[in-house]
Amino acid sequence: MCDHGNPRFSHCTFSGNDHGLRCGLYEGSVTIENTILAFSTDGPGLVLDEDYVIPQLSCCDIYGNAGGDWVGEIADQLSVRDNFSADPLFCDPQQGDYHLWNCSPCARGPCGLVGAYPVGCTDPQAIEPDATAHALADRIRLQYANPNPSAGSSWIHLVVGRSVTAQRMSLEIFDSAGRLVRMLREETPAPGTAAVAWDARDSQGLRVAPGTYFCRLKAGDARDALRLVVLR
Repeated sequence: MCDHGNPRFSHCTFSGNDHGLRCGLYEGSVTIENTILAFSTDGPGLVLDEDYVIPQLSCCDIYGNAGGDWVGEIADQLSVRDNFSADPLFCDPQQGDYHLWNCSPCARGPCGLVGAYPVGCTDPQAIEPDATAHALADRIRLQYANPNPSAGSSWIHLVVGRSVTAQRMSLEIFDSAGRLVRMLREETPAPGTAAVAWDARDSQGLRVAPGTYFCRLKAGDARDALRLVVLR
């Protein structure tokens, strides 16, 4: 929380915030750039006092916050100045490791590194998303999985734009070694939003081992990836 002043946040990572003000970050006249605000457990990623000037955000990823991401006073800044909303794909946040997987949309793109930490773990090339995945919101996008982490089933939420509706779309689950675990969906999609369930089982119907998995959405040359964590 910042109550006064005109600070600048650059290359910062805010994650898992559960502040009593019900927000991921509380600030007024501020500049925020190349910063991640993710997975707030109580409120949206960014809350502003009504008396404060709306901040200018650029190259920021706001994603997975309990009360919404690009909402309220900053809603019109999504997709402006290279702002985006995608799973940052932290290496192991449960163990305090907020480095990025090499397939993270925050690891590369028009802004360079987004967040405080560079790539710290490597994901197989087979499930690496398009380098400009966050710029493909009008094509395909994996929004989030709920719950995630999960000890049972998760609902995977996705968006399909009109530009890919004539192409074959696949939704697949891979393990951390890049092996295909299960094809969840393969079809020619209709435009709009959808939710697909994964019950943490492989293509043989067997329960997968606890650990990190990746969901890949692909249509034509557009790809996006989402990290899933399966608990015991």
